Amino acid sequence: MPPEDARIQLGLNQNEKALFLKSLHYGDGIPQQLDVRWINLSALPEATEESFADIGPNEWLLQRVPHPSIEHVFRADKATAEEQRLLQLEDCEPVFTIERRTWISGQGITYVRLVHPGSRYHMATRSSDEPIFS
Repeated sequence: MPPEDARIQLGLNQNEKALFLKSLHYGDGIPQQLDVRWINLSALPEATEESFADIGPNEWLLQRVPHPSIEHVFRADKATAEEQRLLQLEDCEPVFTIERRTWISGQGITYVRLVHPGSRYHMATRSSDEPIFS
């Protein structure tokens, strides 16, 4: 049973279940991202049968729900003790957090919290019809 915050993000009733996944992603042998994910089992009951050993949960979800509605929230946060330990952070090092919700026709599909070490992560976006260089 998901905690209240995940239940609210997914729009679940108190007795509805969700699958919980926690993954730590590495780059060059250093932890780069903590992925904490809830999948609504009312929407995707087959998730309970998947081991996610051969395919990551994001790719697995995109194969089953290719065009959901998506919301991203970006922010700087103070790391929890667990995040500090798992991401091998220095004392008081901030984290960059992305929270993502997906849904279709008003039904929550996933709620994901992606946590990145502030000193090892940056994000850039660009929108242009013109090439960067001529």
